[in-house]
Amino acid sequence: VRNREVIMVPQDNPAEVRSLRDLAQPGVKLVLAEEGVPAADYAVEILGKANAEYGSGFEEDVLSNVVSREADVRAAVNRVTLGDADATFGYASDYTPDVRDRVEVIAIPEDLNIVATYPIAALKDAQNPELAREWVNLVVSEEGQSVLEEWGFEPATG
Repeated sequence: VRNREVIMVPQDNPAEVRSLRDLAQPGVKLVLAEEGVPAADYAVEILGKANAEYGSGFEEDVLSNVVSREADVRAAVNRVTLGDADATFGYASDYTPDVRDRVEVIAIPEDLNIVATYPIAALKDAQNPELAREWVNLVVSEEGQSVLEEWGFEPATG
């Protein structure tokens, strides 16, 4: 399956963040996961790509608004749900039922976004190769893809 980065803001959106560009506004309180967390690293990569479109100082302007680095994406999203931050980057799959009534999702322009890909395969040397194949078949089945889509993932390709 695949997953895309999104921006999440509080439902009341006090900083009026409506787009990626708005994250560079002075005073926007941005929270990211710690460096080394893929979603946070992808966010920085997205900001770097956005320099070409929004100006050479865009990434620096946005990163100057970072008020906290959290242990993981869930913690960063939680800071937004509590109103402690104006925005965070996360995956579409982080927009879960427990936060949907407290945050809004802002899409990142497709040409700037990063797509995380999660491959699946049954290993030849698996302890139970038949069970492994059954698991892969379930995940790539219409039912499995429907469940993944419900949780914010994009369908498998190939």
